Amino acid sequence: MIEYNVKKSYTALLEADDSDQSGFAPPRITRALISILIAIQNLIALGHASRADETIRGVVLCSGKLALTNLFPLFLFGSHEIILVKVLRHSRQQVLWAHNLFAWIVLLETVIHVGLSLFLTSGLSK
Repeated sequence: MIEYNVKKSYTALLEADDSDQSGFAPPRITRALISILIAIQNLIALGHASRADETIRGVVLCSGKLALTNLFPLFLFGSHEIILVKVLRHSRQQVLWAHNLFAWIVLLETVIHVGLSLFLTSGLSK
């Protein structure tokens, strides 16, 4: 009984996700592809910048810089009065989805930055 309710609720959520409520509702596959492309772009930038300085310290610096760089689109897509919704006529659903995507990217880059920083300062890297 509970399993049926969970499955029914999940199906209802997916149907609401696919419905076109505000002019923008691409398929989940499209959103997944965009997310993967942006994540790959960030990983390439992290790998390319850390190749110049092949130490853990180089990866720490690069991940911190990328996290700061990705804060700009995070704030752009998440401000209280979202300028992209009003000026450029993007839908709120589209902009909030992009805000959520960049929030996850910033979170992962921050975890890499802080984790490796703690690794360096703990003396385990020697």
